[in-house]
Amino acid sequence: MEATILRIRDVCERDLPWVASLLEGHSKAVVPACDEAVAAASVVLPPDGELVPLVVLSFDIKGSSNMNETDGAKAQIRSIVLDEIGAKAAARGGRQLNEAGDGKEYMYLARDESAYSLAAYAALEAIAGRTVMNCRIYDETRYRGDISFRLLCHGGMAVYNATPTRITAAWLDAMLKKELKRSLPNHASITSYVWDRLPAGLRSRFTFTRRSAALNTNVYVFRGPD
Repeated sequence: MEATILRIRDVCERDLPWVASLLEGHSKAVVPACDEAVAAASVVLPPDGELVPLVVLSFDIKGSSNMNETDGAKAQIRSIVLDEIGAKAAARGGRQLNEAGDGKEYMYLARDESAYSLAAYAALEAIAGRTVMNCRIYDETRYRGDISFRLLCHGGMAVYNATPTRITAAWLDAMLKKELKRSLPNHASITSYVWDRLPAGLRSRFTFTRRSAALNTNVYVFRGPD
C-alpha cells in the first residue's frame, strides 16, 4: 500500500504538486492501491439486464482535427493520449466501456462508495500526467504542440450487459454525446452524482462551475490548492 502511494506521489510531485497534497494522510479506504482496485474490478459481474449503479470516466482529445499533421501522425498522437489516460483509469479498477473517435470511456461498478473516489482520483492522475503525456508525444512523434483533452466523471443507474458497448442508460448517451464537449479542457470535471458521494476532504477540493441542462445536474471542477 505504502509503495503504491509513494509511486503515485512521485508522479504527482513531478507534474502538479497540489495533486500530491491530496494523498497526504488518506486511508486505505479512500486511496486504495492500484492492485486492490484491479482485484475489486475482477469480482463476479452482474447478470445481463440487471439495473446497476455505474460511474463513468469519459475523456476525449480537444482540437485534434486542427493539428497540422499527417493522418498517420494524428493516429499515433491519438493512440498515445488514449493509452496514457486509459492506463490511469484502468489502474484504478476501471473497465473500458467504449472507444469512439478521439475518446474513450471507462466504467466503475459502484458496489460501494469507494468507486466514486476511484473514478475521481483516476481523473486527477490523468490531469497530473499531462506533462509526461506531452513529452511522450514529442519523443515518439516530434509533434511540438500542447495536446489538450476534456474529461468528465458522471454516473447513475444503467442496464448492465457483459458486452460493455451494450450497457444502456439515458444519462450515458447524454453524457457522451452532449456534455463531455462542454467540459473545461485539462481540468477534472465531475457531476453532482459523483461529488455527493466523495469523502468530505476530496469533495471540498471541487468547486461548482455550471449547471448541465443535458444531465440535469451541477458540474464541479477540481480547483487545486486552497
